Amino acid sequence: MWIRSILFCMIVPAVCPAAEVKMMSGRPVLKDLAEPCLAGRAGPALPGPWDTLWSFPAPGPFPTGIAWDGAHFWNTDFTSQNLYRLSPTGAVETVFGLPPDVDVPGDLTWDGAHLWMVDEQLARAYQVDTGTGNALRFITLPDSASSDPNSFGIAWDGQYLWNSDYTDSGHIYQLDTVSGAVVAQFVPPRNQILGIAWDGAYLWGVDVASMTGYKMSVPSGSVVDSFAWQVSYPLGLEWDGQYLWNVGGAAARVYKLGAGVGLLDSQPTVAPRTELLSRPEPNPFVHLTRLTCNAGSARVAGVEVFDTRGRLVRHLTPDSRNVLTWNGIDDAGRRAASGVHFIRLKLSDGTVEQRPVLLLR
Repeated sequence: MWIRSILFCMIVPAVCPAAEVKMMSGRPVLKDLAEPCLAGRAGPALPGPWDTLWSFPAPGPFPTGIAWDGAHFWNTDFTSQNLYRLSPTGAVETVFGLPPDVDVPGDLTWDGAHLWMVDEQLARAYQVDTGTGNALRFITLPDSASSDPNSFGIAWDGQYLWNSDYTDSGHIYQLDTVSGAVVAQFVPPRNQILGIAWDGAYLWGVDVASMTGYKMSVPSGSVVDSFAWQVSYPLGLEWDGQYLWNVGGAAARVYKLGAGVGLLDSQPTVAPRTELLSRPEPNPFVHLTRLTCNAGSARVAGVEVFDTRGRLVRHLTPDSRNVLTWNGIDDAGRRAASGVHFIRLKLSDGTVEQRPVLLLR
């Protein structure tokens, strides 16, 4: 069934370019597109995860942020250290280097006049001139007080910015755009929510560890609904007025999410649960990073390290205290390439959880 569905998604666009392929309950369904080709409806239906209507390749090898300004997409890339302006079909129109201070780019958002870009490690949000790519100014994000800032997500609600950090406590903040002062804040259902987006009524966020998407009321943060998420390693998130768009860091693609806000039909609400893997410390790291495994009564079936292209780098084994360590060496005894890796834990009951970790040279 899986192979048939993939072949269907690959063949139908070639013979029926005026149609979108949408997945409903795991089955591909054609939807006729008679309307003009707008951003939310651009391009052929390329293959992607089960919940996607369309996807296009990101211009860089490790995309992090995505924004829509009403006419173009904007995309940041960690590896290339570039900011890209893209056409509605994903073609590169302009390339800027990141502003000089930005080192670890997170998500993007558009406030109607300017682009905003998060630097994850500096815990800053930069207002960017889209004509030059230069930073006009920045506000300091709340997580800047941490010894290991992890600010990533950003969204614009028409008056305020929203920012997510994925520290151990995990918070989402509503911020004044001039001073950066916290207007409101809440603790989300999971603490690894990176990309966030505002749809005009609700705030959306995706937890990268549990692969769960949340639709949340603000300012309370109460969960309206939650869904099993299908985009591999979901990072930047954006709402174009009709559809959600999500950057898949592992596949280096940008995905358009379909009907039902792009998520699989009939998925049960996912309740928060105990984290199976702790946050890596330190992260980023040079010589050694550690995580704690909380398998409970289940048996650890395997712990593996993958790179952003899904290639296996290293097998790991927890010690007697259920502590995992990785020294940046692969299974062949060589130093792994610098960049983002994923430490993935699999339990005997089939449960899988992963954590991103950044290896520096």
